[in-house]
Amino acid sequence: MTLRFGGGISNFTEEIGSWDKRQIRLYFFIFVFQGLLYSLPEEVLYRGFLQSQLNMLFGSISSLLLVTAVFSIHPHTKLRWSKSELLRALPTAFILCLLYFLSRSLMAPIISHWLTNFLSVFLVFKKKKDKNLIEQNRTKLVWV
Repeated sequence: MTLRFGGGISNFTEEIGSWDKRQIRLYFFIFVFQGLLYSLPEEVLYRGFLQSQLNMLFGSISSLLLVTAVFSIHPHTKLRWSKSELLRALPTAFILCLLYFLSRSLMAPIISHWLTNFLSVFLVFKKKKDKNLIEQNRTKLVWV
């Protein structure tokens, strides 16, 4: 079973239905942990403090662009950066800044950041799980 965006909600519910209690606890822990330790503090710092302060100093558009650049360069996952990581971080940073700018509330970027991080972690675990299943099946096919 592969999780695809085009697969519809039924594939997603089948996937969740196949989880055991340990997987559910792990994903719940990751969801809460990454939200409280990463998404919430980063949004309070970047949007709540930095973007609001820069908005008063330079105006809306300049603050949006500056905070997008700073958030994209900020090494929140790795200590080394590549151009591809920077290009992946830029749209997310811009959308989070835009959400704060349009809503004038931290709730929209916090929830979006939290869900984006969780979905990223979920898909990485899912990909590793699928890769392990493929390797197990490949080994079985070789021995048959």
